[in-house]
Amino acid sequence: MSREPSKQFDLEGALSQATKVFWARGYGAASLSELLSQMGIEKSLYDTLSNMRSLFLKALDHDAQTESKSI
Repeated sequence: MSREPSKQFDLEGALSQATKVFWARGYGAASLSELLSQMGIEKSLYDTLSNMRSLFLKALDHDAQTESKSI
């Protein structure tokens, strides 16, 4: 029985990097290749987050959680 390889990236760190891209470029101008590069992950984005909109919403939620902890 073959097993799918485990994802070898830190989701929290990846979301932080995605947030930076979205803040700098905006949702419409952020490219998938730029997001993947900045997040330091391979093309496993859709395995984990299903689509760019889902990534955007998770990144916003992560940013809100991170910022509220610092206040």
